[in-house]
Amino acid sequence: MEMDDGSDIPGVLNLLSQDGFASIDNPGQQPFAQRKWKTPNQPLIVVRINQSVRAYPLSLLMDREVINDKLGGTPISVTWCPLCDSALVFIRELDEQVFALGVSGKLRHSNLILYDRLNGSLWQQATGEALTGPWQGRHLDMLPIRIMTTAKMLKEFPDAEVATDRSGRIGYHRGHTYGDYDTIQGRPSPDLIADLPDLPVPLMQRVLAIPDGERWLVMVDRPEFFHTIIEGQTGRMIVLNRPGAESGIPPSGERRIHGDPVAWSDTLNGNDLMLQVYDQTQDNGAILYDQEGNEWGIQGRALTGPRKGEQLTPIIHRRMFAFAWFSFYPDSKWLRE
Repeated sequence: MEMDDGSDIPGVLNLLSQDGFASIDNPGQQPFAQRKWKTPNQPLIVVRINQSVRAYPLSLLMDREVINDKLGGTPISVTWCPLCDSALVFIRELDEQVFALGVSGKLRHSNLILYDRLNGSLWQQATGEALTGPWQGRHLDMLPIRIMTTAKMLKEFPDAEVATDRSGRIGYHRGHTYGDYDTIQGRPSPDLIADLPDLPVPLMQRVLAIPDGERWLVMVDRPEFFHTIIEGQTGRMIVLNRPGAESGIPPSGERRIHGDPVAWSDTLNGNDLMLQVYDQTQDNGAILYDQEGNEWGIQGRALTGPRKGEQLTPIIHRRMFAFAWFSFYPDSKWLRE
């Protein structure tokens, strides 16, 4: 498929040839518990659709950046841009047309530009927006994800699958590192981004963004336990974070650790739950409780109470380096926890 040139889009840079990083299409699957992992903190993109759960190791995406898969009957594209540390999963279907995504070889604000193999249109990975073609200006639907450690995955989803390439591998090794890129003192390459935003935090600080109607609320991502209750324009929301996985970006020194955030709406079936966070996880795995007498686990499912078995509504949050986020969403509102 011949893709659009994109030369008339401000800020687009040609870095590689089309499919210079070849996507993995229709990946293999193996039982997660049967794999051997190098460390308990190895990072995974974890996608859940109804009862189907699959892990996608960042090591598998390092030299591929896109995996076109089908999970629970839904066609998805699992994507990761290491330069922005933006892991996003899209439903690769619009107007009842299913298509695969590939790596265009182009960047904008250091962020991966994808292309679809139906029309050759270009798509911005950080936003899911079509930059060219018949769907220009429209956005792909995103799915909620978690970046989990292998240890947490085994504990929470022991019966899940892990994606592999067709030969059964779960990682690639370029043989080099990103040096000090993934450090708080690091900087994006000036050759890959024209104008760096002026920010109150370091450019390479990871930030967590929560949607609230037409605006985005942003907070610093931290590798520690914290929670934030947001009284937003669209209602009450709760964000819960725990220490998470190692960075998927290979450094010259120690890997940074980032958080494992989850976010839920406080409203369920039209009722405000007034969720609160326990000081510590309960013996039954509960981390939240509400005014109705329900207790909720880390997967957002009611473990006890009149709503036992019901599911909280997840909020699709995003996380990436601060410079990348504010390059695309400069009007985001900072939250102070």
